[in-house]
Amino acid sequence: MRKIFLCITCYLFSLNSFCQSINITEVLASPTTNGINVTVKAVSGNGAGYLSHSYTTVGNTINLDVCYWFNNTLPVLFFENDFFIPLVNSGNYTLNVYAKNSSSTISCDNFSTTDVETVTVSYLSNEEFINSKALISPNPFSYSFDIQTTQTITNYSIIDITGKTIISTSSKSELNNQTSQLSTGIYILTLNFDNGQKANYKLVKK
Repeated sequence: MRKIFLCITCYLFSLNSFCQSINITEVLASPTTNGINVTVKAVSGNGAGYLSHSYTTVGNTINLDVCYWFNNTLPVLFFENDFFIPLVNSGNYTLNVYAKNSSSTISCDNFSTTDVETVTVSYLSNEEFINSKALISPNPFSYSFDIQTTQTITNYSIIDITGKTIISTSSKSELNNQTSQLSTGIYILTLNFDNGQKANYKLVKK
């Protein structure tokens, strides 16, 4: 009986370190140029921190995994994180947001999923947006492209179709040097302006 009691005690003790949870309180998704912006709001009763995210798009279903690490010595924390998911085809999309838990603060070991929220968002690939501030030409491009705008650009970023930022620079000449080396394909150009706003544009490298 004593051995059984000790085993149960050890099991409960080890389980305690993995009983943290994230509750998603709100998911906001809105179409923008060349994709959707997603805001995920969440809360933890144990103290935690945002670690990383990843997503997959299969047909008209988007699965967004948001990973959080935990620290029981921290107070209750609230989170609000913004993500951009590039899209090519128009249509109604089902967005599933999964709250993933990690015992590591370096990389997501994904030991459990504690909450799931699903929302629907409509995206039109040819929609005109009033916040669009620049004209990109030529597009498709072979080596480089011009950006015509009346706004001051503070940063240029190039994102591939998996959502990974592969170029980020404040120099247009450096942007030209790096885009000339890109492989053929579809990319997202993100421009940050000095007034704090940003805009996304679809780029085609031929």
